[in-house]
Amino acid sequence: SSERQTEIAREEHLFGGIILEKNLSNRRMFNDAVVGDWHIRNFEFFEETGGFWDLDTFYSPQGTRMQRPEAIVFGDIHVGDTDPRFMHSAVEQVMKFRPKSVVFHDLINGHSINHHEKNRILTSLKNHGLGKHRLDRELEKVAQFLNAFHKLFPETDIVIAPSNHDYWIMRWINEQWYQKDEHHNMDLGWELSLVAKQGYDPILYGLRKFGLHESAEQRITYFRIGENFNVGDPSRLLVNLAHHGDKGANGARGSKRAFQEGAERAVFGHTHTTWYKNGRFNIGTATYVPLDYAQGGFSGWVQALGIVGSDGAVQVLHHQFGEWSTPRDLRIGRKYGSRFFNGDY
Repeated sequence: SSERQTEIAREEHLFGGIILEKNLSNRRMFNDAVVGDWHIRNFEFFEETGGFWDLDTFYSPQGTRMQRPEAIVFGDIHVGDTDPRFMHSAVEQVMKFRPKSVVFHDLINGHSINHHEKNRILTSLKNHGLGKHRLDRELEKVAQFLNAFHKLFPETDIVIAPSNHDYWIMRWINEQWYQKDEHHNMDLGWELSLVAKQGYDPILYGLRKFGLHESAEQRITYFRIGENFNVGDPSRLLVNLAHHGDKGANGARGSKRAFQEGAERAVFGHTHTTWYKNGRFNIGTATYVPLDYAQGGFSGWVQALGIVGSDGAVQVLHHQFGEWSTPRDLRIGRKYGSRFFNGDY
């Protein structure tokens, strides 16, 4: 029927576009006339608002205006493998946009309790040498990360999406690895297992134990699996920011197809790549690209942030060579315009 086709079309299509900008890299590609690489980012247009967001500005026939986004969603953090250059640049973006909330995925890396590397002796020796074999030190670093972020942005809410790396701790407790072959973590394992038995969150307990400041904790919401965190316009368009991406439909693993078919608008992590279709946005990573386990093959990993506007519009910003977008002076043709753009198109 026409109503059915209309509904399918509404689900499968949206108004929007892609913005391409030259960046300031000195890398050469194709030929000498084309210097540098490109910034690429999406934008969404909603008829109800009569315009679209790009970066920190809303554009409409009535003019432009600036407004704080509801949230900035970081790619997977993996404290211990986080790229400091990315974080420095990302913090500058938080200062610029002043979001009401920031969302972190895979905050804990899990070097010390990684079940994938349980029987890899060389990897274990390497982690021992780097001090990555102790869970107490790992939780201490995560607490320091949160304290430092809160100190920079004391009025910004910190949302932690329930992620598979964070919940490795629950698996580690359930399978009692700490009393099998991890004697350096044994005492902490017993302590966290007792905490979990009493119904408390062992992750939050561990962060408090190893230095999370009370002032920082008051701004943190650590969602549990199955809980939702929706932002946007409640009367029209909401975006769920509490999905990590590892969980799919009916107990299956997460996938792009599962989110495309089963979820409403959402911004999720997990894959370290960026992808978006029909209001589902996969955000990249905050780690080095790639990490050791992904070396040697092709990689689609991308360092990125997701910006969620007050109307529910989502824009993905890619980080490359220290930039997120072309500086405003260059975009409007000032200062370096004649030198930068002449002959580049």
